[in-house]
Amino acid sequence: MQRDGSLSLNPEAVILRFSRSLEAMLGFSSSEVCGRRFSSILPEDMRLEAQTFLDTVKTAGPVTGHKARFLANTGAPVDLYISVYPLRDRSGSLYSYVVSVSEKKTEAPPAILTNEFQKLFRFSNDAVVVTDRDGSIMDVNRAFLDTYGYQKEEVIGKNPRLLKSGYFTKEQYERMWADILDPDKGYWKGEIINKRKDGSEVPALLSINAIKDPKGGIRNFLGIAFDMTRQKELDKLNKMYVDHIVHDIRGPLTAIMANSELLLIESCQQGMEKARKRLDSIIASAQKIDKLTQDMLDFIRKQGA
Repeated sequence: MQRDGSLSLNPEAVILRFSRSLEAMLGFSSSEVCGRRFSSILPEDMRLEAQTFLDTVKTAGPVTGHKARFLANTGAPVDLYISVYPLRDRSGSLYSYVVSVSEKKTEAPPAILTNEFQKLFRFSNDAVVVTDRDGSIMDVNRAFLDTYGYQKEEVIGKNPRLLKSGYFTKEQYERMWADILDPDKGYWKGEIINKRKDGSEVPALLSINAIKDPKGGIRNFLGIAFDMTRQKELDKLNKMYVDHIVHDIRGPLTAIMANSELLLIESCQQGMEKARKRLDSIIASAQKIDKLTQDMLDFIRKQGA
């Protein structure tokens, strides 16, 4: 069975992320290599060539299916194939390289590294995060950084758990991942409360999708979060406004109903049939308004539940 893995580099070729599958292939742990230069896991005679190779990718674009030699933690050389993809921000500045590593030559880029996806990713107004299959962050977009207050280098290689606020229960996480890992479903969508770097809370409508290869194996996870902070604030204001209006309506409405009932009693006692009919109409209208205000309150309360 073919093995493959991946790693992320910053523009200076320092390792930011080292996948578990690559740990198994080379024998290094992520903690051993993250923070070191990419050249440190290559034979000495290939280090200059590797830097030249990255410089070429930086100017000319992705290179796929390139044969390369790595060093295992035992010091033994390991021949593998790499594909290198430069990641750029909206201004076109390079901020990271994603290096895909495989035991066999591959040409097709992963779905998350195609030009079409990268354009959508960069310019999306929603917070988007891409992880490898181990859940380690490969990339986030500008909206993610603006929403949660982090810098790129603070999140690449980390787990999205850094956003965890503590409101989501263990059982909820288990149900969420059961849906995502379900071969027939492969996604989850729902409301969640995340946490910014400064500790403040972000209510979000979150969707997580499993990104699969042609054989159905999971390659990545894609998370898209819509910041609901403004919507929640508007909902709260709407509820306060409706409560205020209903309160203002019910005051005079109560007075109308009470006085109408008194007049109705008096008119009946005095045989004023015409006035009684008019009062019946007033009371019926007041009762209808009262029911409408109650329905309005019930609706708003259900919306906020």
